[in-house]
Amino acid sequence: MQLRSIDVTDIRSANGTATGLPLAEEVLESLRPNIETQLVSEEGYATVQWNKKIPTSILYEGRGIDLYERITQDPAYYLYNDELSIFKKYASEMATLLLQFSTSDRPQRPKQTRPVHLTLIDLGAGRLDKSQCLLDAMSDNTKLGQSLDNVGPSVAYYAVDMQHEQLRQRISRLVEQRPHFAKDHPRDVQHCKVTVHGICGSYHDTIDYMRAGKLDQEDVRRPRTVQAQAAKFLRQFSRDGIMQAEDFMLVGIDRCRDSMKVKAAYNERSKCWQDYVLNGVSTAADLTDLPELYSSRDDWEYVARWDADQGRHVRFARSSRHRSLSADIEIQEGEHVFLAQSYKYTTEDAECVFRAAGLQTVYNWVNDSDDCSIFLLRKPHPTVLQQSAHDMRV
Repeated sequence: MQLRSIDVTDIRSANGTATGLPLAEEVLESLRPNIETQLVSEEGYATVQWNKKIPTSILYEGRGIDLYERITQDPAYYLYNDELSIFKKYASEMATLLLQFSTSDRPQRPKQTRPVHLTLIDLGAGRLDKSQCLLDAMSDNTKLGQSLDNVGPSVAYYAVDMQHEQLRQRISRLVEQRPHFAKDHPRDVQHCKVTVHGICGSYHDTIDYMRAGKLDQEDVRRPRTVQAQAAKFLRQFSRDGIMQAEDFMLVGIDRCRDSMKVKAAYNERSKCWQDYVLNGVSTAADLTDLPELYSSRDDWEYVARWDADQGRHVRFARSSRHRSLSADIEIQEGEHVFLAQSYKYTTEDAECVFRAAGLQTVYNWVNDSDDCSIFLLRKPHPTVLQQSAHDMRV
């Protein structure tokens, strides 16, 4: 498969960050002690306090995506494997619901006057394993979504990630394995036609891209399906004119609160995690032209804490020495710099977040141990939301 046949659109911008600042400026701003001192406690460990951070997105820059992929291949990192197991088991059901037809034990709806077309947008696509399960299930479909002239539905899948070359290579491998996913592959009109594309950019770049209507290419009804990694992120889609009524989201929620299992997944002793964290700090140093921030692996230590009270896992880089980065940025020996946190939601917590974001749960698929969920969410018509609000008041 020649790389020239792979469609990757580069939408990266200088200010595609949470703050709207260029990434280098965001790093510098986050290292200034301009946030209230916070703390996290775990029984048996020293309390960690911090008032500085490095943007989580920096962890995925440079070699970060490849290093994170190594983490996902560790059996102890249950999050990826649990979600993948759900997709492998229920991809056919997901495809059926996304194509807006009932499951086999319910009557079929009448055929459409024209074929169904869906656009799937996968934020933080990574290895594409999970998405491949869903795309295979859609491609294998010969019955759902056919129009009156027996033309099957079509699906345009957009894998979104931050590093252009890695994204291009992963899409290339997928199309090599599934030649019928190539946009120029001849179509079997009775099957669902799947085409695979790439979008290189941050979450925030992608939000702007979607808000500008850059994916609105056809006058057809197109549920956009997004895998988001943080429930709080949903509001930006549902409340900001990106999702339209009857658009969909697939959202993975980690519900595991087994402290031993969680701590093993983010193991402080793991070389993969240490490499991932140190690469992030090193990248921040290069990006900001601050060699004092990172000079060797001995400069920083990866530290992790499980906050049982808040149901979150919090990760830091601990400085092994004092460093003065500028007139207003100083890091003390032993100081912790915040990197990332992962909340472990209960089902009730997740449902509350969905409702607050104006989304309805259509279905919830769970793994065998019932501590991981893939939720299918829908943005309902405003009249439905108004009725729901009335019911809650009553």
